Amino acid sequence: MPGLYSKIKTVVDGETITATDRNAEHDNHITNAIPTMIDDYSTDATEMQVTIDPYPSDSPSLATHLAGEIQRLRYLIKQITGEDQWYIDPDTDLAVHFAATAIHGATGAVVGTTNVQTLTDKTLTAPAISSPVVTGDMTYASATVVTNLNADTVDGLGAGAAVNGYVRGILTQIHSDSVDATSFDILANISTAWESVGKTGSGATNIWTALDSVPAAAKAVILRLVAQNPNASTYISFRVTGSATAVSDRTRELYTVAGGYEYIEISIPIDSSIRFDVYREGSATTGQIAVWLKGWIE
Repeated sequence: MPGLYSKIKTVVDGETITATDRNAEHDNHITNAIPTMIDDYSTDATEMQVTIDPYPSDSPSLATHLAGEIQRLRYLIKQITGEDQWYIDPDTDLAVHFAATAIHGATGAVVGTTNVQTLTDKTLTAPAISSPVVTGDMTYASATVVTNLNADTVDGLGAGAAVNGYVRGILTQIHSDSVDATSFDILANISTAWESVGKTGSGATNIWTALDSVPAAAKAVILRLVAQNPNASTYISFRVTGSATAVSDRTRELYTVAGGYEYIEISIPIDSSIRFDVYREGSATTGQIAVWLKGWIE
């Protein structure tokens, strides 16, 4: 890294060096001791790529000459940009990055583990979320079961809140009496095989008009089952239409004493067409097991 300027006077053997000569040469050095008059540290691409870690193994590495300082600065630039060489243009600059991410809100890796993150309409890949504050709707596109994201870890619900993957929602409608005066008779309409029951236009095998009042957002219906003088006991099971698993096998054995009746109330998951399946097992052939709509869950 020599100087990029020339000496003023070349002295020959036996020549007298005057004060003017000496002062002029020193002034020449002083005048040209500026960056543009000092040689580069890039004689070729190999030398241009030389870097040195200034802090290896958490210990400072001190430069002993200007070239060493340059090597250490190159190393840090390369670390900041993340490029293969310190002189390669980075994918973005810090100002653009900050403006685009709005405090690290961009799709991709969230920086840090303790800083506040603001994420708006972003997709996270395999995230681990601790103590989140969610504003608006949060959707989960994967069908994969999320560990710990189950009913007994949701505020206000216990371990018994989940039945075959169904989690109770917000109860928005419930009445002391039936929503609709039209009941459905299980003994008269359901054989000893799974049959669907649904609202008008649902495509169910059995249409129950009481379900017409259930909104599309409902996830379950609340039913009252009343046994009125059947001549023998029977078991009733329910499931979401087309599901392979019943909500509860043998939900309840219904029976009555002469002249009396018994009833139970139960919430049953429904599909998007407002349908559920019913299965009857037992020997009851007379009397009635009436189902009344009590409400729904959204």
